[in-house]
Amino acid sequence: MRFLRNLTLVSSLLGAALASTGCGTPREPVQVNWTFGGKTCLDAGIANIVVGLSGQTLVPDQFACQIGNNVTTGANLGTYYRGHYTLTITGFDSAGTAIYQGSTSIDVHRPSQAEISASGGDVFAIDVPAVAVVPGSGGSATLRWTFGGQGCAAAGVTLVHVTLDNQPLTDVHNSADLPCSQAVNGTQVDGIAVSPLPAGTHSFDIIGYVSGQASFQLNGLVVTVSDGRDTSVSPDVPAANVGSAQLSWTFVGMSCAEADVTTVQVFVDPNADGSGGTDAGTVPCTNSGVEGVAVSPLSPGNHSFAISGIRHAGGVDQLVYQTTHPASATFQAARSTAVPVVAVASSPGLGGVALTWLLPSDVTGCAGQNASIPVNYSLTAPGASAPQAPQTGSCGAGVLGVDFCWHGAPTAQCLGLAPGVWTVTASMSISGHTYSATGALFPVANSEHTAANIRFQ
Repeated sequence: MRFLRNLTLVSSLLGAALASTGCGTPREPVQVNWTFGGKTCLDAGIANIVVGLSGQTLVPDQFACQIGNNVTTGANLGTYYRGHYTLTITGFDSAGTAIYQGSTSIDVHRPSQAEISASGGDVFAIDVPAVAVVPGSGGSATLRWTFGGQGCAAAGVTLVHVTLDNQPLTDVHNSADLPCSQAVNGTQVDGIAVSPLPAGTHSFDIIGYVSGQASFQLNGLVVTVSDGRDTSVSPDVPAANVGSAQLSWTFVGMSCAEADVTTVQVFVDPNADGSGGTDAGTVPCTNSGVEGVAVSPLSPGNHSFAISGIRHAGGVDQLVYQTTHPASATFQAARSTAVPVVAVASSPGLGGVALTWLLPSDVTGCAGQNASIPVNYSLTAPGASAPQAPQTGSCGAGVLGVDFCWHGAPTAQCLGLAPGVWTVTASMSISGHTYSATGALFPVANSEHTAANIRFQ
């Protein structure tokens, strides 16, 4: 197998409303002016502004807050058919976090003589509020693509066709020929931003054209959009006769943070026990909230995958999880296939955790209890169907919870726990009232001692 690799993290703002336009109606120029909580973007701490218009793909769609000594107060978005649209504006700080976000309905119309005299045409002002994530508010997706591991220019791709949920994206002229790269803040950037999008799972198909020929193709790129967030995706679009894999991973049922994994090394077509295979590279375990990576190109047929979870601590990389039963799937040309990959704990296969009992805010907590209060609890191991034998701990008199200690090796006093997500059910009585925590979950990371809070009601 000839395997050419390019690994990119796949990760994941704002509610969508389709524009109602008349295809035969004239087009009018649209200018938008913005403020953020009544302030300029500079005073509001904004570095970049992303603009979305329902049913349209804007090029450019991003604007710097400050260019030289000039502060950006708005943008000319081009010309649009008369009708109703939803205008969405998001302000990002220098770290890429959305700190202001707002949408408004605009009516693109033929401006009156008074409007032309006052502002020159259709000018829409919006004061964008600070971000307050509301369920159902939606989000956005930013696609920063490469083609066979190369940028647009190097790959010779000039035009791109993009389909979102089986609907082609078009520019302001209703053309499906989208530029492969665009100028953002004076720099050419390969890709596009799509907003607004409803929260949930969306599917993208991407075709890259070289000299008018469809030379690169990726179908079924899955992007999960969250309310109040921009999901950044970096797909590598393979040559049209190969496929790609969208890997997602877990570590004994735990996330990257729960398992305390820093980076992940990916292997393609390993042995049956997960060893060997083609080293496809090492990537951060989490990128923009996504725990997984795209692997391409892959020749059509069956391929398998294994991963190693690595923890970087104290300047040292430690192997803490690895795949022993590779995940496999059948791949087709020009298609992306989702593949979940599981890793189990490597040696020593034990960890520790300190559980702290947290009582309701109107009850004196363990730290304030002078006397020792018995706490009855039982643990259920990861994957077990029944709890272990009940145990008794305490709350108060200097004891805040229970510590399943771990000091690097099991001892008679510190046996440790198997890595994975555990369940605890506990109860205690204070002043005649019983407080309980039923089915509370806590992770145990391999070869590490962590802490978790168990809340009683």
